[in-house]
Amino acid sequence: MRWLRKDRLVSSAWRGMAALVLGLALVSAQAASAADSSSATIMVFAPGAPQGALVEVEWLNPLTNVWVPVSGWAGTLNQTTANGTPFQAFAVLPANYGQSSFRWVIFNQSGSASLGANPAAGGVWGVSSAFSLPVTDGVTLQTTILPMQVRQQTNTIVGVNTATTTTSNINPTANSTASVIVTPLNCPTGCNASAITAKFAGLPASSWIAVEWLDGNGVWQPVLGWQGPADFVDASGKLVKQFGVYQRNYGQGPFRWAVYNAQSAGSLLAVSPNFNLPFADGQNEILNLAG
Repeated sequence: MRWLRKDRLVSSAWRGMAALVLGLALVSAQAASAADSSSATIMVFAPGAPQGALVEVEWLNPLTNVWVPVSGWAGTLNQTTANGTPFQAFAVLPANYGQSSFRWVIFNQSGSASLGANPAAGGVWGVSSAFSLPVTDGVTLQTTILPMQVRQQTNTIVGVNTATTTTSNINPTANSTASVIVTPLNCPTGCNASAITAKFAGLPASSWIAVEWLDGNGVWQPVLGWQGPADFVDASGKLVKQFGVYQRNYGQGPFRWAVYNAQSAGSLLAVSPNFNLPFADGQNEILNLAG
């Protein structure tokens, strides 16, 4: 399995920023159900979002540290899956492969971005974690976004089912003690997705957090789209990271959370015990990890 897509378990230097802006401005805003041989695709699923809600992809300008909308990557949630989940997709041109950082933003307001609607006027329904664009032709990077209310639930303290794990192939700075709990999600219009959430104590705020899967050769590989910096730091000082889990991936595993001191070629700081993804709608599988 070379590419781990979100439907199968599914972050570059900023040289040539002018080329980036130009290239993205030429990307079609039409949804793409699949990438052709000379492009890739980014796709977002938003279970429970308003049908026709405004959606856009934003880029983090490294000079200003401000998220700005990408020209051409804005539209509405005007398509649904067979089970009624709204989604949108955009094509990625080869000139933009591997660039970062981007995020999906879905607004409460419905309408057409092309008609000059102000999405912010209705408030934000949900925001994805930062991601990088695919790096090769034919890849679809799928992301599931859950409502903002769900993210707010992660700022809780849990401490049950304590277990200890160590790693043999790479030596973290300390053994990791983990506690796991499954709590219900509070989706405003019902949940047809689940979530995995991790909270890390005693680790630098600049840490790079990834979910990894075990391949057929016994090597842990990062899941494409399930990695990035912490979403936020909670009141107790823990780093918090969360990803949405699409229904077709329920129960799959094994996976592990891994924390590194840098995005590329970083040293491993901590790893979690192995886990499987949630098995049902509306579950938030929360793991507390002390480095």
